[in-house]
Amino acid sequence: MKNNRLSRHLPLLRMIAALSLVLVAIGLALSSVRLPESVVRLDRENWEWAAAAGFDEAAPPSDGWTPFPAGLPKEKEADNYWVRIPLPDMLLHDPYLWITNTASVRVWADGDFTYTFDIKARNDRINLGARWNLARVPAPLPDAVYLLTTNRSSIAKPLVRLGERSDHIRWMIRKDTDDLVLSALFLFCSFVSISLYAVRREKLYGYFFLLCFSGGTACAMHNFSLQLLWDYRWITYFVDVFMPLGTGAFLGVMTELFPGIYRKTMIFMRNAMLIVGSVILVAAVWSPYWYPKLILFPFLPSFPVTVIFIIWTLGTAYRKRKDLESIWLLSGFASMAAVSLVHVFRFMIIPGFSPLPGWMSAPMRYFPEDMLFWGLFVFVVCIVRVILHRFGIMNRELEAFNRSLEQKVAHRTQELKERSDELEKANALLAASAKETAEAMAETMLLQERRRITGSIHDSVGHALTATIVQLEAAKRLLRRDSKTALDKLNASKQLVRKGLEEIRLSSRIVENQTPEFHLLEAIHALIEETKQSTGVFIGCRLEAVPDSLSMLQKRVLYQALQEGLTNGIRHGESRRFDFSLTMAGGEIVFRLANDGNTYSPTEFGFGLQAMAERVAELGGRMELGPGNPGCILTLALPA
Repeated sequence: MKNNRLSRHLPLLRMIAALSLVLVAIGLALSSVRLPESVVRLDRENWEWAAAAGFDEAAPPSDGWTPFPAGLPKEKEADNYWVRIPLPDMLLHDPYLWITNTASVRVWADGDFTYTFDIKARNDRINLGARWNLARVPAPLPDAVYLLTTNRSSIAKPLVRLGERSDHIRWMIRKDTDDLVLSALFLFCSFVSISLYAVRREKLYGYFFLLCFSGGTACAMHNFSLQLLWDYRWITYFVDVFMPLGTGAFLGVMTELFPGIYRKTMIFMRNAMLIVGSVILVAAVWSPYWYPKLILFPFLPSFPVTVIFIIWTLGTAYRKRKDLESIWLLSGFASMAAVSLVHVFRFMIIPGFSPLPGWMSAPMRYFPEDMLFWGLFVFVVCIVRVILHRFGIMNRELEAFNRSLEQKVAHRTQELKERSDELEKANALLAASAKETAEAMAETMLLQERRRITGSIHDSVGHALTATIVQLEAAKRLLRRDSKTALDKLNASKQLVRKGLEEIRLSSRIVENQTPEFHLLEAIHALIEETKQSTGVFIGCRLEAVPDSLSMLQKRVLYQALQEGLTNGIRHGESRRFDFSLTMAGGEIVFRLANDGNTYSPTEFGFGLQAMAERVAELGGRMELGPGNPGCILTLALPA
């Protein structure tokens, strides 16, 4: 059972072991960077110190010296003090003292000051562990040198090395090469992440940018070689700001990678750490008094709690998921947390409190300070691996989606091809049907045209024959009594028959599209005068101007309606008086013909009236025939 449980965690254990071996190998490699043989560290056990009245004392005191470790001055006892450092018997051509962990310092050798750095006079703020001084000493070497330094309540003790100037510089460059490479890698990752954030607007890339930028900037600041390129003391002063900011950024990364695990607590801790980092940054700019105190509290006490909470969160994510992401993040953070705790314990806690037992402090002495950045970098690599894993999943999902899309497109293309074939068949059927419909419509139009022409002939010829019959009847009655008048009536009948033949020819020309220009009002006047002369009836007439846009068919319908109305009134109604009007009203042409003949009784229309009604309806108009008092009234309305 235990073996089964252990086998389930083998991937995590292997990853932790691999990362631990990598970090151990890096630590051993960094520890192997030793001082050159010509550079020696001056042991504090042989040092002595004495209080100084001020930083401007002209020479070291002649007495009052006590062993350095036992008598390190405390706050308010001495702001400035002298340190007497014995020098070894060495042959150096260009001897220099390399001094760090001091604020202001002056070097006295052979009766004179050879180097001075006064932080108060320059109003500088420095990081004691990153700011160094190279002070020249005379050659050959004197028996001892004297340092006049400022305590400033610092718990750090001066660190002094002696050697050739070129060896000091060469050692700093060798020691800081890994820091420069790491800072370049961190800043490259921050550039990539901020570019991704600008494109995708995902918070994960924003927090990852802040994490990489904090690590890269702190790594670039926390090295000695930077001072060779740019001797600006304030840069290293801000290096501690990036630790709380980087911690807050990492909590932000966690909230985005594992949104369902302790989210509210993690968001609270993320915001709190970012606020603490921002407050520390403000204090670093405005208050050198509060800056170190805010680092010691609240950040340092909350840092172990934050580390424990993150490990607990990652462990929960691992227990729930046991996937590649949780394995990489848990193992990477565990390795980084171990390195961070050792770093805090080694460089922050031990110097300020009682020393550890020898068996514990000896290994700590060889722990490289740069390991903190290497632990962070290993964890950043784990985060990059997780992001790449997510990109891989996204890429596979996109490939699957593309394949599915291609299949759908192929299926849809096949459906469209089938539909296209069906449409072609339907178009063929529709073409055949349209041909049949066109033929049927042609036959219908032919029948309608024949009917229209027949009606036209009926109206015009019927009117002429009606008038002819009236003339013949009158000639018959006058033939014996008044032969001359009877002959006039016969001649009038002859003219009417000729007019009927002309109407038939006109209808034929309409069919052949050879209709001459037709003036409606002139034709109506002529028809009325002709009817008056041939039949002797009275026709009252009122005509208004009609639009020029009337079609030939509309004109013929109005003209033939008047012919049909006069013919029917004379033949069937025995009318002797007609009242006709053609007016415009409401965008319509209104036709009205009333007579005084027999009162009309509504019956089924004959051929002439039926043809007229159909022609009026085809033109979008309406026709009404009703009784008058006496006689009948024919009304038409056509759209103008």
